[in-house]
Amino acid sequence: MARKTAQERLEKYNEKQAAKQWERDEIAANAKMVAEVVAEVQEKKAAVRKAALKAAMMPMIRATDAYAENAGAKIKFKHVPSGRTVGFKAFITAFNETYSSDWANEVVYGRVDPIYLFKNTTRKISLAFKIPAADIAEAKSNLAAVQELIQCLYPNYTTLRDPHGTQAAQTISQSPMMRIQVMNLLQTGASGSPMENLYQSETGRMPWEHGQLGVINSLTVNHNLEGPDGVLHDGIGKVYSKLIDVNLDFSPIHEHPIGWSKNGMTVQPMSPNFPYNAGGRRKREGNLKFARESQQGRIDNIGNLAPDATDGAAEATTRRAQRLQNQAAREEKKASIKSFMENSDMTRKEARQAVEILSEPGSRG
Repeated sequence: MARKTAQERLEKYNEKQAAKQWERDEIAANAKMVAEVVAEVQEKKAAVRKAALKAAMMPMIRATDAYAENAGAKIKFKHVPSGRTVGFKAFITAFNETYSSDWANEVVYGRVDPIYLFKNTTRKISLAFKIPAADIAEAKSNLAAVQELIQCLYPNYTTLRDPHGTQAAQTISQSPMMRIQVMNLLQTGASGSPMENLYQSETGRMPWEHGQLGVINSLTVNHNLEGPDGVLHDGIGKVYSKLIDVNLDFSPIHEHPIGWSKNGMTVQPMSPNFPYNAGGRRKREGNLKFARESQQGRIDNIGNLAPDATDGAAEATTRRAQRLQNQAAREEKKASIKSFMENSDMTRKEARQAVEILSEPGSRG
């Protein structure tokens, strides 16, 4: 009897332990399920935040691209042999020019100073700029553009074949000459068609975007992997810099005569727009003189009127100037919206919002 009671107690104990173990297993399974649900919810929230951030950034990226293109503020390169072009929306950190004149000198006996004979003047340009990226898509686009610029440092090759048609060797057919345009600071500077000479484009057409022809002597790319801006990851073993620094040295080849020539009784520059297309000093002084004379004439005409008439004329002039200013602002806004829509996939509403943002005080600073 005692043995039977002990057996029953043991069975009850085992049943209780099994029940407790089942409860523990059930609690662990429920906890695991809850953890998986929480992780899935957090992953979905992160995806939603990422999508929202991307959606919020895209109008800004499209707006800045359209603004840079519309304002002609991109740094543009063209590989002359292939005709390939690449442009950068970037911050220019350095643009330095060096003009060096080479003189041959001959020392004459009994003469204090040597006799100088001019040989030539060379021009060297150092350009540095930073290419930012707002998201992974723009970072990929920036790296692809830099990659294409590096490829443009290499020449065109022609394959030579023997009489049997077998490939024998490859030889350089065209050197990797480049055209670079940095707004009005670096361009051809020529007035009218470029000079027909040895360095004329093989197509005989006008230069691409009036870029300055020349050669890139050196190109340095800093990916800023260790910098505070960091990088963006996309897949295993792939990183894209948020900020790329590019530094290059450029030697221009001018396609038009530079110097001075006598025209009648005066000596005039042969290329008045070289190198910055800023207009000649005489043209600028003439414009200022015309403006001063026109302004003085208006003031004199107003002074000849009676006091009441003078006040009325001044008010009318102010109102008319304000109307013209408002009209010009409206026309400029319409042109900007149209340009944004043509140069991007923005809707009219998005283009209008972009123009409003860029029109706010301090937005372009």
